[in-house]
Amino acid sequence: MQRLELRSTDSTLAEARRLVSSPDPGHGINPERAFAVIAQGQTAPPLPVGGVWLTVAWPMHQPLADYATAILAADLALAECLEPAADRAVRLAWPGDLLLGPARVAAVRQ
Repeated sequence: MQRLELRSTDSTLAEARRLVSSPDPGHGINPERAFAVIAQGQTAPPLPVGGVWLTVAWPMHQPLADYATAILAADLALAECLEPAADRAVRLAWPGDLLLGPARVAAVRQ
């Protein structure tokens, strides 16, 4: 998978959208293939400073409804990865949020 690593950003999702809307050969990302934007810190409030922030994007060539099962599978896989590091169960909430107690710790969006 292609990846773009940033020291910090306001939003990894905004960076991914920018890469798709105005491709720049200088960054080496081909938006026709899956890619990830990773940042060591995210500066936009109300998110906490620090941590690791990640957005993964992949091109969708089928109708959106065809991806519903894949999105649920991604939710379940992410919950399975996060749960061992948590002191309690990671819960799934519609649409695509993963909760640890009342806090959203991850989200899968379409």
